[in-house]
Amino acid sequence: MTQERMSQGDTQETLRPRPLTHGEFYLAMVERPDPNGVGLRPEWRSFFVGQERAYKQLTSALTESPAGTVVVLAEHLGTGKDTLIDVVTYDLISQGKTKKQDILYVNSRFHLEENRSFENMVFESFMPWPKPPENWRELKPKILLLKELDYIWGYSKEQTKEDLRRKIAVAGKYLGKEVEILMLVGDKNLLDREIIDVAGSPFEPIYIPLDPLTPDVLKETLRQRFAYVLERSPEEIDVDPMIDPDFLATLIPNTEYPIANMRGTLVIFQEIGRNIKPTEELVRISVELVKKNYAEEFYDIYSRADKETQELLLWLVKHINDHDNGKTMMRAMSPEEIMEACPLDFDSNEIKEEIIHQLIESVGLLEVDPIKGLYLPRQKFFLMAASVPTLSKSQMDALIWKRNQAKREEQERIRRDE
Repeated sequence: MTQERMSQGDTQETLRPRPLTHGEFYLAMVERPDPNGVGLRPEWRSFFVGQERAYKQLTSALTESPAGTVVVLAEHLGTGKDTLIDVVTYDLISQGKTKKQDILYVNSRFHLEENRSFENMVFESFMPWPKPPENWRELKPKILLLKELDYIWGYSKEQTKEDLRRKIAVAGKYLGKEVEILMLVGDKNLLDREIIDVAGSPFEPIYIPLDPLTPDVLKETLRQRFAYVLERSPEEIDVDPMIDPDFLATLIPNTEYPIANMRGTLVIFQEIGRNIKPTEELVRISVELVKKNYAEEFYDIYSRADKETQELLLWLVKHINDHDNGKTMMRAMSPEEIMEACPLDFDSNEIKEEIIHQLIESVGLLEVDPIKGLYLPRQKFFLMAASVPTLSKSQMDALIWKRNQAKREEQERIRRDE
């Protein structure tokens, strides 16, 4: 593999870092070093960047807490909860501080019902694979790790607050008896004490907050990923020239509570990688480079929406683009504040509120803080807003008509050629 080097004196030389070419970036983002495409498997220690504090706190909570302790990891989807758990438990097992069978992973959506015995829950935790060991009845886990404790906005199988309370209460029956520690993993609804107190712990819960994604953390994660896939030293790779500062500010917007997350961000970079030509040109990712993709995605959402939702979408684009180019923090808003700030004239406040919830549940363009009841545009919506000029409804309708007409003409041409 060719390496650029810079001499220092007669005997010492150091690597001179450089940005990737389009071809290298394509390979690094499309060649996925993990089974699910965006996650980070625990054996690749170098990928675990930016959560060192949470790593130490969770390690301490799982190894030093008294029997009857409840540990809570409550964050939005995609922030790295599973990665943190995988890395911590992998290290504890490999260092001999715990055993694999000491940790019982249970999906709260499928394997936690009141009529199931603890023995059955242990058995079902192996299903559909791997095959349970012959001595599975003798296993006595110390930690019950309960996952998927979230509302899952917009999915067909939602869990309500009472669903979460009921399932945590079931798990609480085992706490201090069959298991020493109960770890609850889900979204920010778990910050609600009315939900987690039903576990019946005699101690205050231990909360493990994750640190937000920052530009520096993202760049170091990308550098480690590039080095791993391209089989280079991280010191050979210079990420800074590869990402335009305006794009980075749009990708990780300055919002009242963080809405950018590692999984969503890596997915965006993978989309970019799949859509660039693998040439020898050096990578420079800007809003201009990705504008077409995100503009088209916005047009698709807009064209499927009803009249009132279209108007609200246009207002949200303008709201983001008018926000001082990210120099000041964008404040989260309640549905009532959104309705008050939005200048559009709807038939009634009930219709307006229904449209806002439609954006959250069916289109998924608003992020919700369930405890405070506040909303912010999702990470990807910031890229859409930067890619779509602030147009009037009539201008947008004309643009959609022109785009659809071009599609129809192309389809007609193909039909004639056949």
